[in-house]
Amino acid sequence: MILLDFYSGSHGHFLEYVINTYIFKGPKVKNIFIETGASHGTRDDKNYNSNRVVYARHYTEFDVVPWQDPTQVVRITVDSQMENIIYQINIMFRAGDIPIEKKITNIPEAVRNTTSHLRLDYYSKLMDNGYPRPNNWRWNDRPAYRFPMSSLFNLYNFYAELKKLAHFLEHTFNPDDSLALTWQEFMRRNQGWQYYNTSQDLITRALANENYDFTADTWMQALLNYCLTESIGICDGVLFDKNDYPSNTGQLYQIIQQYICNFDNRF
Repeated sequence: MILLDFYSGSHGHFLEYVINTYIFKGPKVKNIFIETGASHGTRDDKNYNSNRVVYARHYTEFDVVPWQDPTQVVRITVDSQMENIIYQINIMFRAGDIPIEKKITNIPEAVRNTTSHLRLDYYSKLMDNGYPRPNNWRWNDRPAYRFPMSSLFNLYNFYAELKKLAHFLEHTFNPDDSLALTWQEFMRRNQGWQYYNTSQDLITRALANENYDFTADTWMQALLNYCLTESIGICDGVLFDKNDYPSNTGQLYQIIQQYICNFDNRF
């Protein structure tokens, strides 16, 4: 038996469907996506489920006991900075089929009702205080394939990784145009990727002193602050303390330059 072991928010159900359908030639499902964007639509398809070869669950994260031990294991890994950003955001937006509107009620009222406090809460999740990354995997004595989560976010890299995975599973990768279309829908619905991609564009414009208007919700504000901490060193000040947040990349540039100037004047 082949198990796909993954942590919540790392797209294991999507990868399970792709492996079963385009490596093991299982039946296709008309719509694998649900409202949150997660790939849980396969759960109600009896034909797909009765023909599965690979079974995805949170075996390590929640200590799920399978009906028999695996002969091979596929693990989705989350190691890079980009992967962790997307992972943290998607856990908030979709893990457990619970939308962010409900998850946010778990945050203390005093925090969630104050923009600067909520921004800081999200920022801390992007640093070292977020949801635990996948580790301490089970079945280390079994043949295992490490599938980087980042390989899901570029079609060429995705296909290349699937081809290597198929070789590990001693099968052939058999994509057709339906896989590319499904992947495009997966990316369109992927909140973490959309936030990450937008943040990279806005930070690039800010560092280049472009005047570009934007609207940022609290998650995007936290992500922009995280990017400025990593690239410039900014970890306090108006971007963290005030409820209002800049709406133009030129304004961000001015704050960056003021921080650099004041930092230099300390010496």
